[in-house]
Amino acid sequence: MKKPMILGTLGTSNFSSLPFRNMSFRFYTNAISQASRTVAAGMFVAGLVLTGFGFMIYLLPRLFATLAAIVFFVAGLGCGVTAVKIFLAMRQLDKLD
Repeated sequence: MKKPMILGTLGTSNFSSLPFRNMSFRFYTNAISQASRTVAAGMFVAGLVLTGFGFMIYLLPRLFATLAAIVFFVAGLGCGVTAVKIFLAMRQLDKLD
């Protein structure tokens, strides 16, 4: 015969006879917990990398200014070449009409 559920002094149920009495109730799954840990680890690594880059730029500003100038120069050349290609393609399309 099963024991009846007895109400405690504060109005809470006595779950000692139920099979899930030691189970904690969570409103999230293990996948969400794992995703949160992965995001936190990624943010930590990104923070370390940014801190390292900042420190290197502080120590070697001339080198990084030169690297930035090279990147902007190459990006500018790429934009210019792409613009010329588009103008030439439009010129050929206009000649076909």
